[in-house]
Amino acid sequence: MIISVMNCFIVPSFSIILLLHINGTTQNPVYTIVHEKAELASYQRNIFSENMKFVVKKINSTDISLSMRFTMATDLLDKKIMLKISIDKLIANAYRHTGATGSVNVCEYWEKNAFAMKDMMLKYGYMDGCELKKGTSYYLENFIPEYSSFPKFLPYGSFRVILDFYYENDTQTTPIFVVHWYAKVEKLIKF
Repeated sequence: MIISVMNCFIVPSFSIILLLHINGTTQNPVYTIVHEKAELASYQRNIFSENMKFVVKKINSTDISLSMRFTMATDLLDKKIMLKISIDKLIANAYRHTGATGSVNVCEYWEKNAFAMKDMMLKYGYMDGCELKKGTSYYLENFIPEYSSFPKFLPYGSFRVILDFYYENDTQTTPIFVVHWYAKVEKLIKF
C-alpha cells in the first residue's frame, strides 16, 4: 500500500511506547505488535519540497516494513519537533478514547536513543529526530522495528494511535502532519 504522507521520522510503534512510559525489562517481550495500517489524516504541504512517499508493505506472514523519503522545503530547527499522541482502543466494534494522551519532545527521546529507536532508524536510512534542514533529503528503506528493545509488557488489544507531529518555537506552533495508525498488541505464544 502506498500512502502519500508527510511522516517525518518516527515509526508508529515507537509512539505508543512513548506515551505509555512503561518501565520494564526490554528483553524477551511477551507480546507481538501486528501492524494493520497507517492513514494520513492531514499535513502541511509547504513544509516539504516534494510529496513524500510513505510505503507500508507486508514482507512475510508476520512482519511489515516501512519505507519513506522526503526533502525539506523549510528548516525545522531548535530541537522543537513535538509529538502529541492519543490512543483509542477498539471496544464493541468502535474505537473509544482511552484517556491516554500526551505530548513529547521528539528530540529528547532521539538523543536518549529511547528503545534503541535512533539506532534502528539510522540502520535503515538517514533520519534526524532533532533538526530537519531545508534542502536535505531524509529516508528510510524497509524499516522493521526490533521489539527486543521495547518494554517487556504492553496492554493487549486493538488500538488506533493518533500521531500529531508539530513544530513549536517561541513565537508559533506549526502543524506538520497527523497520522492514524492501527495495530494489535497480541500475546506472544511460545512453544
